[in-house]
Amino acid sequence: METTGRKAPRLFDRNCEQLRARRLPLQTSKMVKHLRIRGLVQGVFFRETMRRQAEKLGVTGWVRNCFDMSVEAMVQGSPEALDAIIEWAQHGPESARVEGVEIGEGEGNFTRFEILRSRSA
Repeated sequence: METTGRKAPRLFDRNCEQLRARRLPLQTSKMVKHLRIRGLVQGVFFRETMRRQAEKLGVTGWVRNCFDMSVEAMVQGSPEALDAIIEWAQHGPESARVEGVEIGEGEGNFTRFEILRSRSA
């Protein structure tokens, strides 16, 4: 058997090289934002439509009606997903008339997006 002076690459080394070559995407950190949406936003399927939009975007958290006729939401996701859900919230579903969206820092860790019971006074 003839040798060239080089060791044959081991299977482990080749697997590591293949993994490095593929470079998995970096995990993006999740952020949480609190939203208060004002205008004609109750009675227009805002919450259900927001839930569907959040699921499409991979956003978790919750949404609920408030006693002052606004809608409140806590949303968690990647910066890009949060930008998209906030942009959506600025117009909402077709029958809504959004006058403004207040955005603040939020907190929590959510596994899904859900509609909560209305918040009372």
